[in-house]
Amino acid sequence: MKGYLGKFFVITVLSLLCLIPLSMVEGVIYERDQLHREVGHKIASQYAGYQRLTAPVLVANYTVEEVSSRVVIDELTKEQKKEEFKTEKREHLFFVPKSTRVKGVLRPNELQRGIFSIPVYTSKIQINGTFSEIKLPQVGQVVDGRPVIAVSSLTLLMPLKEPRGISTPPLLQLNERAMDVRPSHENSLIKQWPTGFSASVDPRTVEGLASVSFSMTLDLHGSHDLSFIPLGGEYSVDLQSIWPHPRFDGEYLPATREVTRTGFKAHWSVTEFANSAGLGGKELLSWDRPAFGVELIDPVDIYTQSERAVKYGFLFILLTLEFFLLFEVLRGMRIHVAQYLFVGAALTIFYLLLISLAEHIGFGFAYLAASVACVSVLTVYVRSMVGKMKVAIGFGCAISVLYGALYFILLSEQYALVLGSGLLFTILAATMFLTRNVDWYELEGSVDYTKMFRKKKKVE
Repeated sequence: MKGYLGKFFVITVLSLLCLIPLSMVEGVIYERDQLHREVGHKIASQYAGYQRLTAPVLVANYTVEEVSSRVVIDELTKEQKKEEFKTEKREHLFFVPKSTRVKGVLRPNELQRGIFSIPVYTSKIQINGTFSEIKLPQVGQVVDGRPVIAVSSLTLLMPLKEPRGISTPPLLQLNERAMDVRPSHENSLIKQWPTGFSASVDPRTVEGLASVSFSMTLDLHGSHDLSFIPLGGEYSVDLQSIWPHPRFDGEYLPATREVTRTGFKAHWSVTEFANSAGLGGKELLSWDRPAFGVELIDPVDIYTQSERAVKYGFLFILLTLEFFLLFEVLRGMRIHVAQYLFVGAALTIFYLLLISLAEHIGFGFAYLAASVACVSVLTVYVRSMVGKMKVAIGFGCAISVLYGALYFILLSEQYALVLGSGLLFTILAATMFLTRNVDWYELEGSVDYTKMFRKKKKVE
C-alpha cells in the first residue's frame, strides 16, 4: 500500500494505539473516583452517615411461664420417670401507630476535605401520630398457651439509624405529657434492636384509652440522604429543602413533588395496605424493610462525565486525524506520520487535563480550558505545517466545533446516542461532499482498470 491509502491505514493504526493511553487515563479517573468515595465515607463516619428513621413503637415487656417435661432414670430401680419443670421466659409485644405524620426541613451544606467535598445537612423533623387502644397482657392471661406471670415495663422505642446525628435531646410527648428520653442502648431489654432513643411509659397512663397520641421534635444532621421506613397504618411525609438537585428513591415515590432552582418540596403517603406492618417480632424493626426518601446529589459528577468523555476518545481522535488527512488531500500538503503521532498524543492528553482541572474548577470550566489549550496547540502546529494562518484558523474552528459537539453529547445523557449518530452522519456527509471531485486514482498514482478494460475490448 502506498500514498493516501497507506496513510489512511497508518492513521487507523495510530488511533487504535491511542486506546492504550486512553485506558490508562480511564484508570486514573477510576482511582480518583474511588479516592473521592473513600474521603466521602470518612467524612460521613466523622459527621453522621445516611439517616434513616421510622415511626415510634410501643414495646410491652412481660414474663411467661413455660412448663416442660423430661424423662429421668432412677439409679436404683432403673425405672423411667417423667418429671415436669417450670421456666420463666421474657417476651415482648409490639404496638405500631395507627397513623404517623412526618414534616421536615433540610438545610443543606457541604463538608470539604482537601479538594473533595460531600453534601451534608441539618434538619428539623416533627413527628406526630396516634396509637390505637393499647391492650397489655395481664397476669394470669394465657398467651400462646403460656400463662403470664408478670408485666415488667412498657417502653416507647424510636429507632434511628445514625443516633450520632441527634444534635439536641429529642422532645417527646405522649398524650401531651413530656417524657424522659434516654438512648436505646441504655435499656437492656431492647439493646438487641436498632439504635435510637426510648422512654419508659407508665402503663396506667395509656391502658384502656381509645387512642394514644404522640409527638416529637428531632434536630438531626446527616450526609447524602434521608430515608424513612413506614410502619403501622397511614404514614405520610412532607419534606422541603433549598437543595435544587434531589433524587427521590426507594420503594415508594412521592405522591406530589415540586423541584425548582430554589429547592424542592415532596409529599409521600403510604397506606397500611402498602406497608403491611402490623404486630410482629423484632424483625419489625429491621433496617431491611422497604423504605423511601431523598438523596442530595451533585448533578455534574466530574468523574462520571470524564469517564463518558474518554469512551468517545477513540472516535474523537480518529475524526481529528481524518481532518488532517482531509487537509492533506484537499490542500496538497505533506504530513509525516510522526506529525500525526504528535497530534494523537495532544488529543489524548486532553482527557488527562480534563480530569485534573475538573477536580479544582468544575467540569464545565475544565472542559473549556482543556479544549482551548488543545485547539491552540493544534492551530499553531498546523500553522507551522502549512505556513498560512487562515488555513490554521479554519482547522482550529473545525476542531472547536468537534469539541463543542462532544460537550453537548456529554451533557445530554438521554439523547447521547441520537446526537452521536447525527454527528457521525454529518461528518461523513461533509467528507463525501468535500472529496466528491477528488480523483483518488490520480492521487494514488495507480492504473485506471476500467479504462484498460475498455481499451482491451476495442482491440478485440
